[in-house]
Amino acid sequence: MMYDNSNHSQEGCLVIALMWGITLIVSILTGIWAWDWIEPESFVGAVGFIVVWAVLFRIILSLVGGIISAIFN
Repeated sequence: MMYDNSNHSQEGCLVIALMWGITLIVSILTGIWAWDWIEPESFVGAVGFIVVWAVLFRIILSLVGGIISAIFN
């Protein structure tokens, strides 16, 4: 008996495409939020902006990834 996994393959592709799109959107939005929050005007401010952006990005992406995982699991 053969097992047809084409539906699982299509669902996996959908999840990957969805996460790529969400990653792009989260990256842009967290960059805007970090810029508005830090408003860098010096080198130290720029470094702070990058650190805050990275932390915000990781937190939000982890939350969204968990939600997507729960939905498709």
